[in-house]
Amino acid sequence: MDGRYQVLGPLARSGAAEVFRAQDRNLRRDVAMKLFCPSGSGSPRDRAEREAQLLARLNNPGVPAIYDVGAHDGLPYLVMQLVPGRPLPQLLAAEPIDGATIAMLGARVAGVLAHVHSRQVVHGDLRAANVVVGAAGAAWLLGFGKARLYDGAGGSEFAADVGTLGLLLSGCLEDQAIPGGAVRPLQRVLRDLTRPNPASRPDAGRCARLLVEAAARCSARDRRASRPVAPTGEKLARP
Repeated sequence: MDGRYQVLGPLARSGAAEVFRAQDRNLRRDVAMKLFCPSGSGSPRDRAEREAQLLARLNNPGVPAIYDVGAHDGLPYLVMQLVPGRPLPQLLAAEPIDGATIAMLGARVAGVLAHVHSRQVVHGDLRAANVVVGAAGAAWLLGFGKARLYDGAGGSEFAADVGTLGLLLSGCLEDQAIPGGAVRPLQRVLRDLTRPNPASRPDAGRCARLLVEAAARCSARDRRASRPVAPTGEKLARP
Protein backbone atom coordinates (compact mmCIF):
# COMPACT_ATOMS: atom_id res chain seq x y z
CA MET A 1 0.00 0.00 0.00
CA ASP A 2 1.36 3.39 -1.05
CA GLY A 3 4.62 1.60 -1.83
CA ARG A 4 5.60 1.78 1.85
CA TYR A 5 3.59 -1.05 3.40
CA GLN A 6 3.58 -4.66 2.30
CA VAL A 7 0.63 -6.71 3.54
CA LEU A 8 1.81 -10.05 4.96
CA GLY A 9 -1.46 -11.65 6.04
CA PRO A 10 -4.78 -11.21 7.86
CA LEU A 11 -5.03 -10.78 11.63
CA ALA A 12 -8.72 -10.06 12.30
CA ARG A 13 -11.92 -9.09 10.55
CA SER A 14 -15.27 -7.53 11.43
CA GLY A 15 -18.10 -5.98 9.51
CA ALA A 16 -16.52 -2.55 9.81
CA ALA A 17 -12.81 -3.21 9.22
CA GLU A 18 -10.08 -5.71 8.44
CA VAL A 19 -6.76 -5.86 10.26
CA PHE A 20 -3.61 -7.12 8.53
CA ARG A 21 -0.06 -7.81 9.52
CA ALA A 22 2.13 -5.67 7.30
CA GLN A 23 5.73 -4.59 6.95
CA ASP A 24 6.83 -0.98 6.97
CA ARG A 25 9.51 -1.02 4.26
CA ASN A 26 10.91 2.36 5.30
CA LEU A 27 11.46 1.50 8.96
CA ARG A 28 11.85 -2.25 8.43
CA ARG A 29 9.39 -3.30 11.11
CA ASP A 30 6.13 -5.25 11.22
CA VAL A 31 2.97 -3.29 11.98
CA ALA A 32 -0.78 -3.79 12.24
CA MET A 33 -2.77 -2.15 9.44
CA LYS A 34 -6.50 -1.55 9.93
CA LEU A 35 -8.43 -1.03 6.69
CA PHE A 36 -11.91 0.44 7.11
CA CYS A 37 -14.72 -1.16 5.10
CA PRO A 38 -17.72 0.69 3.64
CA SER A 39 -20.15 -1.77 5.29
CA GLY A 40 -19.86 -0.26 8.79
CA SER A 41 -22.11 2.46 10.19
CA GLY A 42 -21.00 5.94 9.12
CA SER A 43 -18.49 6.71 6.43
CA PRO A 44 -15.16 4.85 6.53
CA ARG A 45 -13.31 8.17 6.51
CA ASP A 46 -15.22 9.52 9.51
CA ARG A 47 -14.74 6.29 11.47
CA ALA A 48 -11.02 6.18 10.69
CA GLU A 49 -10.51 9.82 11.67
CA ARG A 50 -12.40 9.39 14.93
CA GLU A 51 -10.45 6.29 15.95
CA ALA A 52 -7.11 7.84 14.99
CA GLN A 53 -7.84 10.96 17.03
CA LEU A 54 -8.91 8.91 20.06
CA LEU A 55 -5.83 6.67 19.89
CA ALA A 56 -3.64 9.75 19.62
CA ARG A 57 -4.99 10.91 23.01
CA LEU A 58 -3.71 7.75 24.69
CA ASN A 59 -0.16 7.05 25.82
CA ASN A 60 -0.01 3.75 27.66
CA PRO A 61 2.02 0.54 27.17
CA GLY A 62 -1.26 -1.39 27.14
CA VAL A 63 -2.69 0.49 24.13
CA PRO A 64 -1.16 0.02 20.66
CA ALA A 65 0.50 3.20 19.44
CA ILE A 66 -0.75 4.77 16.22
CA TYR A 67 1.98 5.36 13.63
CA ASP A 68 0.34 6.53 10.41
CA VAL A 69 -2.90 7.15 8.51
CA GLY A 70 -3.54 6.79 4.80
CA ALA A 71 -5.88 5.50 2.11
CA HIS A 72 -5.84 2.60 -0.35
CA ASP A 73 -8.27 2.39 -3.29
CA GLY A 74 -10.35 5.08 -1.62
CA LEU A 75 -10.57 3.30 1.73
CA PRO A 76 -8.81 4.77 4.78
CA TYR A 77 -6.42 2.80 6.94
CA LEU A 78 -4.55 3.19 10.21
CA VAL A 79 -1.06 1.85 10.86
CA MET A 80 -0.50 0.80 14.46
CA GLN A 81 1.91 -1.00 16.73
CA LEU A 82 1.81 -4.76 16.28
CA VAL A 83 1.55 -6.16 19.80
CA PRO A 84 3.21 -9.51 20.59
CA GLY A 85 0.85 -12.02 22.11
CA ARG A 86 -2.31 -14.06 21.68
CA PRO A 87 -5.94 -12.94 21.79
CA LEU A 88 -7.51 -13.97 25.08
CA PRO A 89 -9.89 -16.55 23.52
CA GLN A 90 -6.89 -18.39 22.03
CA LEU A 91 -5.13 -18.41 25.39
CA LEU A 92 -8.18 -19.77 27.20
CA ALA A 93 -8.55 -22.54 24.63
CA ALA A 94 -4.87 -23.50 24.68
CA GLU A 95 -4.10 -24.00 28.37
CA PRO A 96 -5.75 -24.11 31.81
CA ILE A 97 -5.64 -20.83 33.71
CA ASP A 98 -6.18 -20.56 37.47
CA GLY A 99 -8.19 -17.93 39.29
CA ALA A 100 -5.18 -15.93 40.46
CA THR A 101 -3.94 -15.60 36.87
CA ILE A 102 -7.37 -14.47 35.67
CA ALA A 103 -7.51 -11.90 38.47
CA MET A 104 -4.06 -10.52 37.61
CA LEU A 105 -4.95 -10.36 33.93
CA GLY A 106 -8.09 -8.45 34.87
CA ALA A 107 -6.02 -6.11 37.03
CA ARG A 108 -3.73 -5.30 34.11
CA VAL A 109 -6.66 -4.66 31.77
CA ALA A 110 -8.33 -2.51 34.44
CA GLY A 111 -5.11 -0.52 34.78
CA VAL A 112 -5.09 0.18 31.04
CA LEU A 113 -8.78 1.06 31.19
CA ALA A 114 -8.08 3.50 34.02
CA HIS A 115 -5.65 5.37 31.75
CA VAL A 116 -8.17 5.34 28.88
CA HIS A 117 -10.83 6.82 31.17
CA SER A 118 -8.40 9.41 32.54
CA ARG A 119 -8.05 10.67 28.97
CA GLN A 120 -11.86 11.00 28.80
CA VAL A 121 -12.23 8.08 26.38
CA VAL A 122 -14.92 5.40 26.71
CA HIS A 123 -13.83 2.09 25.17
CA GLY A 124 -17.32 0.72 24.50
CA ASP A 125 -16.32 -2.73 23.22
CA LEU A 126 -14.51 -4.56 26.01
CA ARG A 127 -14.62 -8.24 25.05
CA ALA A 128 -12.21 -11.15 25.08
CA ALA A 129 -11.26 -10.79 21.40
CA ASN A 130 -10.05 -7.24 22.13
CA VAL A 131 -7.62 -8.35 24.84
CA VAL A 132 -4.18 -9.63 23.80
CA VAL A 133 -2.01 -11.42 26.36
CA GLY A 134 1.76 -11.48 26.00
CA ALA A 135 4.73 -12.89 27.86
CA ALA A 136 4.72 -12.70 31.67
CA GLY A 137 1.04 -11.80 31.65
CA ALA A 138 1.37 -8.47 29.83
CA ALA A 139 -1.98 -7.30 28.45
CA TRP A 140 -3.02 -4.96 25.67
CA LEU A 141 -6.45 -3.47 25.06
CA LEU A 142 -7.41 -3.29 21.38
CA GLY A 143 -10.62 -2.67 19.44
CA PHE A 144 -11.20 1.08 19.71
CA GLY A 145 -13.58 1.14 16.75
CA LYS A 146 -16.56 1.89 19.03
CA ALA A 147 -14.66 4.17 21.39
CA ARG A 148 -15.92 7.70 21.95
CA LEU A 149 -15.22 10.77 24.04
CA TYR A 150 -16.94 10.88 27.42
CA ASP A 151 -20.04 13.06 27.21
CA GLY A 152 -20.04 14.08 30.87
CA ALA A 153 -23.22 12.17 31.75
CA GLY A 154 -22.39 11.32 35.36
CA GLY A 155 -19.76 8.66 34.68
CA SER A 156 -22.26 6.00 33.58
CA GLU A 157 -20.34 5.37 30.36
CA PHE A 158 -17.15 4.62 32.31
CA ALA A 159 -19.18 2.37 34.64
CA ALA A 160 -20.47 0.49 31.59
CA ASP A 161 -16.86 -0.33 30.64
CA VAL A 162 -16.24 -1.56 34.21
CA GLY A 163 -19.34 -3.73 34.12
CA THR A 164 -18.30 -5.23 30.81
CA LEU A 165 -14.87 -6.06 32.24
CA GLY A 166 -16.59 -7.86 35.11
CA LEU A 167 -18.66 -9.91 32.67
CA LEU A 168 -15.55 -10.70 30.61
CA LEU A 169 -13.70 -12.06 33.67
CA SER A 170 -16.78 -13.98 34.81
CA GLY A 171 -16.82 -15.61 31.39
CA CYS A 172 -13.17 -16.60 31.82
CA LEU A 173 -14.01 -18.35 35.11
CA GLU A 174 -16.90 -20.20 33.51
CA ASP A 175 -14.74 -21.21 30.54
CA GLN A 176 -12.08 -22.68 32.84
CA ALA A 177 -14.65 -24.41 35.12
CA ILE A 178 -12.69 -23.50 38.27
CA PRO A 179 -14.29 -24.71 41.55
CA GLY A 180 -16.07 -21.83 43.32
CA GLY A 181 -14.15 -22.14 46.59
CA ALA A 182 -10.82 -21.56 44.84
CA VAL A 183 -11.92 -18.25 43.33
CA ARG A 184 -14.33 -16.87 45.91
CA PRO A 185 -12.20 -13.72 46.49
CA LEU A 186 -12.35 -12.99 42.76
CA GLN A 187 -16.07 -13.68 42.58
CA ARG A 188 -16.70 -11.10 45.32
CA VAL A 189 -14.84 -8.45 43.32
CA LEU A 190 -16.70 -9.36 40.13
CA ARG A 191 -20.01 -8.85 41.93
CA ASP A 192 -18.86 -5.31 42.74
CA LEU A 193 -17.89 -4.67 39.11
CA THR A 194 -21.28 -5.83 37.82
CA ARG A 195 -23.62 -4.22 40.37
CA PRO A 196 -26.99 -3.36 38.78
CA ASN A 197 -26.59 0.29 39.75
CA PRO A 198 -23.70 1.63 37.63
CA ALA A 199 -23.06 4.46 40.10
CA SER A 200 -22.14 1.90 42.81
CA ARG A 201 -19.42 0.21 40.74
CA PRO A 202 -15.77 1.02 41.53
CA ASP A 203 -13.87 3.05 38.97
CA ALA A 204 -11.29 1.31 36.78
CA GLY A 205 -8.35 2.31 38.97
CA ARG A 206 -9.96 0.84 42.08
CA CYS A 207 -10.91 -2.25 40.04
CA ALA A 208 -7.22 -2.82 39.33
CA ARG A 209 -6.34 -2.64 43.03
CA LEU A 210 -9.22 -4.92 44.07
CA LEU A 211 -8.25 -7.49 41.45
CA VAL A 212 -4.60 -7.51 42.59
CA GLU A 213 -5.82 -8.21 46.14
CA ALA A 214 -8.14 -10.95 44.85
CA ALA A 215 -5.26 -12.56 42.97
CA ALA A 216 -3.18 -12.71 46.15
CA ARG A 217 -6.05 -14.29 48.08
CA CYS A 218 -6.72 -16.84 45.32
CA SER A 219 -3.02 -17.78 45.31
CA ALA A 220 -3.08 -18.24 49.09
CA ARG A 221 -6.10 -20.54 48.79
CA ASP A 222 -4.35 -22.57 46.09
CA ARG A 223 -1.28 -22.98 48.30
CA ARG A 224 -3.35 -24.15 51.25
CA ALA A 225 -5.28 -26.60 49.07
CA SER A 226 -2.05 -28.11 47.71
CA ARG A 227 -0.49 -28.84 51.13
CA PRO A 228 -0.22 -32.55 51.93
CA VAL A 229 -2.57 -33.80 54.64
CA ALA A 230 -1.06 -35.99 57.36
CA PRO A 231 -2.75 -39.30 58.22
CA THR A 232 -4.90 -39.21 61.36
CA GLY A 233 -2.79 -39.13 64.50
CA GLU A 234 0.41 -38.12 62.68
CA LYS A 235 2.13 -34.80 62.37
CA LEU A 236 3.81 -33.52 59.24
CA ALA A 237 7.51 -32.96 59.64
CA ARG A 238 8.51 -29.34 59.32
CA PRO A 239 11.51 -28.55 57.14
